[in-house]
Amino acid sequence: MTHPGYHQIIVCRPARTGERKRNLMADLTEQTAPETQDKAQKKKKRKRKKIIKGVVIGVVIAALLGGGVFAWTRLNQKGDSGDGDVMTAFVNRGAITSMVEGSGVAVAKNSASVTMAAASNIIEVFVTEGDHVSAGDRLFTATSTELEAKLESETKRLESAREGVTNAVKRRDECARALASSQGELNKLLSTPRDMDAVAEYAGIVVDVKRFEVGDSVSKGQTLARLIDDSRYLLSLYFSYTYENEIYVGQPVEVSIPVLMAQLPGKVSEIHKVERLAPEGSKLFEVLVELENPGTLTAEMIASATIAGSADTIYPYESGVLEVYRSKEITAPMDGKIGSFRVYNYSRVAAGESIARILGSGLDDEIAAARSAVESAESMLRGAEEGIKTAEANVTGAEEGVNTAKENLANLDAVAPIDGTVLSVGVFPGDEVKTGHVAISIADTSTMVINANVDEMNVSNIRTGMMVQLDQWGQIAFGVVESVSLSGNYENGVSRFPVVISVDNSDDLLRPGSYVSYSFTASQSDDCLLVPVQCVKYVETEEGRQKAVFVRSELPPENAAELSVEMLDIPEGFWPVLVETGISDSSNVELLSPELEEGTEVFQAKVRTDNMW
Repeated sequence: MTHPGYHQIIVCRPARTGERKRNLMADLTEQTAPETQDKAQKKKKRKRKKIIKGVVIGVVIAALLGGGVFAWTRLNQKGDSGDGDVMTAFVNRGAITSMVEGSGVAVAKNSASVTMAAASNIIEVFVTEGDHVSAGDRLFTATSTELEAKLESETKRLESAREGVTNAVKRRDECARALASSQGELNKLLSTPRDMDAVAEYAGIVVDVKRFEVGDSVSKGQTLARLIDDSRYLLSLYFSYTYENEIYVGQPVEVSIPVLMAQLPGKVSEIHKVERLAPEGSKLFEVLVELENPGTLTAEMIASATIAGSADTIYPYESGVLEVYRSKEITAPMDGKIGSFRVYNYSRVAAGESIARILGSGLDDEIAAARSAVESAESMLRGAEEGIKTAEANVTGAEEGVNTAKENLANLDAVAPIDGTVLSVGVFPGDEVKTGHVAISIADTSTMVINANVDEMNVSNIRTGMMVQLDQWGQIAFGVVESVSLSGNYENGVSRFPVVISVDNSDDLLRPGSYVSYSFTASQSDDCLLVPVQCVKYVETEEGRQKAVFVRSELPPENAAELSVEMLDIPEGFWPVLVETGISDSSNVELLSPELEEGTEVFQAKVRTDNMW
């Protein structure tokens, strides 16, 4: 195949370049060759012209060869030149490797510091930086009047706390004996026939009051009236499971009472994860709303409520009706006769108020006093038991204080907590150091760790035990993957997962705190289908955004995809085939499916042809 445009560019342009060079050399020759030059100089110039001519001929030949390769590439792109030439590629089989590279700080896997627990005077120091120590080796000695005073104070506090426990136990035993005596007296009175009151368990309104006359007989458990607590009301509403995670117990709500034209505050008191189906098929769960009664609410009032969600206001599926907070039957506490009946329908009563007296033997006052004594004794016993817990906690705290003070004093004759190398010494004989001062830092540098971060595309291929190559300013070492975190850190649109690399540093190649470059193979495919990364395009289908390659074919292939949005920059003769991709490097990407044939021609890009030279 030929293309006149390419021949013109390839042949003529080097010729013009060579001609300009020859003319330039001729001009230079005329300007620098006076008539008075001798024959030797003329011979030398003729030799120079021959050399320049050879160079120009070489340039022309190189240009012809380069232009031929360029023309062959362009001719094999087979595209129209209206908006640009079409660049294609071919599916080929080969190997691809995905590498993870980065840098981190090398730190000792095991390290420890000796910190001053109090202001101290340093007496003697036994180590210097770089010394190797074993756990238990002496590091330094010091004295501290502050720590000695602290131990004495904590010891006295411990003695006082133990005495407090003894006194609390004695008090508990006294209260237990008092309770037993009061309970025995009450049991004795309760076994005797008596008069009793039917009382309201809590404050509210009595309704459904039965009609009794003085002297009427009643039996134990017979209903006298019903007590309603109308201080609060409940409202049952149903919400869509869409808002399941946005509604919680205690959440404030705004309750609307249409008949009162009022908006009242309330809160979510209970959530019941039932599955009520609405006529249109949505699932609903129950939310119980509680609100205070301002004095105008009654049962069966229609009401609704709204909840402030994270994005907008949450509305219930439908309105509900108000229900009283609680209701209970008031019954006769014993068999007997009505001595008095003190309430009528809708009478308001206080908690513990009598609504009727049942005549018995007349021991009400004594029984009430005995009950009061029992309740008082129970309260005192609970207080005594809490006192024991408090006293025991005081002992535990004092013991910890004594142990800490003893440990801090012992640390004044400091010993190495671990085997390792002394990294820093921050104390010297005669120093007066403050609390919190770091005296000695030790690290076991035989094993170092580097913290790496691997992106979400490669972390699934990282396994513990994998080899890692390390480079510290040209010093090459090798480590292994010790751990891979299951939780990533999201930043700049990518999740990165911490990976810990462990290194045997018995040769002291790595220094703590130094930067180390790491690299390891995240994944590798030795025999797979590859295309340039530019060939994989994102397309819109009915299923959403997917990856595809555009295959050259006279007719649509069987696995051609239907696109919901036309790709305007794809030339005719190329058809979209949806693909799944595997690993990639800077140039190529692995095709997992479908299995395209090796050598299949696919669209890569369009290249503009104007102003190319």
